[in-house]
Amino acid sequence: MKYLTAILTLTFLNSLTILMLIYVGNITGKIEKKNSFLKQKILLIQDKVNVNEIEYTFYNSYDYLKKLQKIYLEDTNVNFINQRISYKFFEKKNLDIFHTVGTK
Repeated sequence: MKYLTAILTLTFLNSLTILMLIYVGNITGKIEKKNSFLKQKILLIQDKVNVNEIEYTFYNSYDYLKKLQKIYLEDTNVNFINQRISYKFFEKKNLDIFHTVGTK
């Protein structure tokens, strides 16, 4: 009778442990899915912040832009403060060496 009680008690505790592990594993799986989704969102926001930092740097450092203008453009008298530069602008200039940079 002692062995039967011990075996039944251990079987019950093992079954209870298995059920608890399945329950905790299910919750952990849901949390892992949420974490991966949040990581993707964080990466997108970091990319946006990096782009905004670059734009902010260019906007605030006018001297740096002037140096770039002297390096890459022949005509430095062009006023670029209130207008955007497009690819068409450089095509009209008939530049001998013109490099483009691709993005991802």
